[in-house]
Amino acid sequence: MTLTDVGFDSNDYEDVLERLEEYARQEFGEDVQLSSSSVIGMLLRVLAGEFSYQAQDLEDVYNAGFVSKSAGITLDRLAANYGLERKNASSATVTLEFHGTPSYTIEEGLEVQSISGETFMVAEDVILDANGLGTAFAYAQSVGIGGNVGAGTITVQSEPLDDVTSVNNPQAASGGQEEETDKEFRARLKSNLSAMPGTSINGLMSALMNIDGVAGVKVVQNSEDEPNENNQPPKSIHAHILGGTNDEIANTLLNHVSAGVVTVGQEVVELQDISGTTRRIRFSRAVPVPISVHVGIVEPEYISEDQISRIKQNVVDYIGNVGMGQTILVGRLNSCVYRVDGIENAFIGITREDDELSSRSIDLGSYQVAQISVNEVVVEHA
Repeated sequence: MTLTDVGFDSNDYEDVLERLEEYARQEFGEDVQLSSSSVIGMLLRVLAGEFSYQAQDLEDVYNAGFVSKSAGITLDRLAANYGLERKNASSATVTLEFHGTPSYTIEEGLEVQSISGETFMVAEDVILDANGLGTAFAYAQSVGIGGNVGAGTITVQSEPLDDVTSVNNPQAASGGQEEETDKEFRARLKSNLSAMPGTSINGLMSALMNIDGVAGVKVVQNSEDEPNENNQPPKSIHAHILGGTNDEIANTLLNHVSAGVVTVGQEVVELQDISGTTRRIRFSRAVPVPISVHVGIVEPEYISEDQISRIKQNVVDYIGNVGMGQTILVGRLNSCVYRVDGIENAFIGITREDDELSSRSIDLGSYQVAQISVNEVVVEHA
């Protein structure tokens, strides 16, 4: 095991055994018996195995100091040196609109459901006004992207109340995310190192991506003196963001957008700057696109749970890193499957939302972001 110009050379089992056998011949003579059935041969093989394991451990320690090689808790600690933390899994949040008997109080803890079965819990008491209308903040009972349901889909009263006639969510639920994987965390760390959060476009995108719950960002800048082809005002930025809370996003924009630059978008949040002046911060929400993948294994006849798990994770890792407005390539999905040892023949189907399975790549809209979890990846024999 040596440190060379091209990195750490840990030496594998065969290399270590060859060197030990060479030492044995130097000490005991060229005719020493070193077969796997001899006493010395067996001892050398035990030592070679132990030394090769130690060398691998040393290589792991060496690699732990590099962003591109570290993983797990080591990556977390390395990122902490740059002020970053891994994003934990979080629940989606949403504002619910209730209709019912005027002055009726809907208590905190009431559960409602989306038409797809996701359960949401009301986080605060709400008193219906004179028109029988009230709004309340709610959060998904389960963490992950499954709670990011569309607008108008939370309509099921799982705990029916006589004084509540209907429930609805005028806007989509957002902010639900899986725990950030090593690959995603590593990419975000590299992005921060190349463009520290600041007033540049890259710096602004880094700052927005660091918000908990944010899974996608695209910033459109119009630096000209006249509106652009999308009628975006001059000297303005239009941030399209998937996930995160309005307040956190608005605060980040307030602190990182240069003076004199206008923010535009459908969402509006009023904040005060350090002088007490009220600022109207605008941005838009990106559109999540649920993706499902079906993998039919033709060969081999038997696949292990480990192979299935690795295929699912490879697919989720790839689709989860497809950027806003990009294309989900079926060819890349093929490599996700065949990268798993033992898979010889398979076919792949992919679908967006409730469309039929297809073997064609999927083009995302300019402000759409693919959403998928391991539960949406089915792996079975064809």
